[in-house]
Amino acid sequence: MNKKYFLIIIIIGLLLSNLLLIGFINSQKKEKRQGPIQPKNIIIDRLHFNENQVLAYELLVKNHLNKVQPKDREIRDAKNALYRQLLFVSNEVTVDSLTTRISLIQKQIEHIHYDHFKDIKELCWPEQEEAYVTLLDDLAHIFSIKRPKRNRKNGLKSPK
Repeated sequence: MNKKYFLIIIIIGLLLSNLLLIGFINSQKKEKRQGPIQPKNIIIDRLHFNENQVLAYELLVKNHLNKVQPKDREIRDAKNALYRQLLFVSNEVTVDSLTTRISLIQKQIEHIHYDHFKDIKELCWPEQEEAYVTLLDDLAHIFSIKRPKRNRKNGLKSPK
């Protein structure tokens, strides 16, 4: 074999290896874009919801978020007021009042979550009850997975 054919084979080999590398990198990017599985999808999958149940569940989720988001804003506002107290001479009464307010709002949020999962149970058929009980054992883990939150104003990740 002469040098010309040898160089052609080397060039074709390098070209193919580059194409494979580009394909591999693109497939990795697609997997990263999908991100972690959302709790909503975990619940749908674990409870084996059919289409009608999924539609009803999505309405429950929307309603749930409409109740929780204002409470989250209240907590954020109360925390901001609490930390602004650091600028002044310590006023323990105000600090105690704000921390009590935060805990009461958090208690309300937990009641909203509890009611939400009671509503999910009502969507389940008798044959899904066992899956629901198993799901309850994993709820704290499913919802403790930290996901980066986006700051809606500037698209940046929120500080932790």
